[in-house]
Amino acid sequence: MQQKIYHRKIVFWMPVIISILANISLTRGITGNFYIVDEARNAECAREMLESGDYIVPTFNYELRTDKPPLHYYFMMISYSIFGVSEWSARFFSIVFGCLTVLICYHFTKRWLGFKIALWTAIVLLSSIHFSIQFHMAVPDPYLIFLFTSTLFLFFEITQKQSNTKAILMYTCMGLGTLAKGPVAIALPGLIMLLYLIFSKKLTLISIWQLRPIEGIIIVALVTLPWYLAVHYQTEGAWTRGFFIEHNIDRFSTTKEGHGGTFFIAPLFVLLGMLPFSAFFIRAIKTSFAQKGKPEILFSIIALFCIVGFFMVSSTRLPNYTAPAYPFFAIILGNYLAKIKTTSFKPEIIFLITFTIILFPLSYIGFQIEPSLTPIKNQTLLLIPPRFN
Repeated sequence: MQQKIYHRKIVFWMPVIISILANISLTRGITGNFYIVDEARNAECAREMLESGDYIVPTFNYELRTDKPPLHYYFMMISYSIFGVSEWSARFFSIVFGCLTVLICYHFTKRWLGFKIALWTAIVLLSSIHFSIQFHMAVPDPYLIFLFTSTLFLFFEITQKQSNTKAILMYTCMGLGTLAKGPVAIALPGLIMLLYLIFSKKLTLISIWQLRPIEGIIIVALVTLPWYLAVHYQTEGAWTRGFFIEHNIDRFSTTKEGHGGTFFIAPLFVLLGMLPFSAFFIRAIKTSFAQKGKPEILFSIIALFCIVGFFMVSSTRLPNYTAPAYPFFAIILGNYLAKIKTTSFKPEIIFLITFTIILFPLSYIGFQIEPSLTPIKNQTLLLIPPRFN
């Protein structure tokens, strides 16, 4: 009996240890200067809010900043207060939320699909290029991804077994997600929930009532409205207009700051961001569709395609926009990788070898094109595959 409990503890803490070790190793490489403008602006905005003691109105260079709601500023201010003002402090809680995202994905998948698939899901996330980068930057996306994923996992749990406690947590996460990046934390999960209820043939008044929608509206309002109303009042509506019109409606309907691209660039962002294991995406998607009778697989498919599809129709397209799809794509990839019984993967191996060979020159060129990355272009030498004798 004691041995069984001991083994369970090992299984529980394994993803924790993996996540911490991976993030410590990556953190060693991000203690220097900020690499992108958004990081510097976010960090400075949090510093100015802490300095002024004004926790309502975000400013950059002491002028109103309407880009994002304040949740990531608050966590940066907490980090500044504990560790001092630095680039590392600004990124600290992004790393924490990255670890938490891996952990909730592991435990959700373990509960519904088993330990082996859960472990592969965690490995896929920790190995993914853009996932690792995203959760080591002073931006609001790490907070949104964790809260977005938590919202949907809790929703799925409620559809399987009604729970008032999980409903409260779900709407709390949705409200906090709205404080992290705005109405997308309500609209996109809401769309995924609706589609899942439709495709799983659970769209009934009873199932909707089990989600406690009235209490949900109240909880989301209690979490979000105090700050949104306060900033609207203190800026005489300037922040509200700037954020909702310029940074939400305009970004969706028109191309902002040159961040456009083809219609299919959104799925390309996901495939590149989830390398190396996204090389198996064709086989993984095919396997998942063959198993779509399983509720958790159907749910992951709907979430993945809904997120990617949503940003395919958006006029402004950036890699971080589609990052909330990573946890669900990881589940799909983990579900496939855990069941591999053959070593014949010639197309995928050829692709990975080719990608490894061209990664250095393409990165070097890309770093020269992007002004903010030019000073560190020589660090692309680290991408050259080592030669072992």
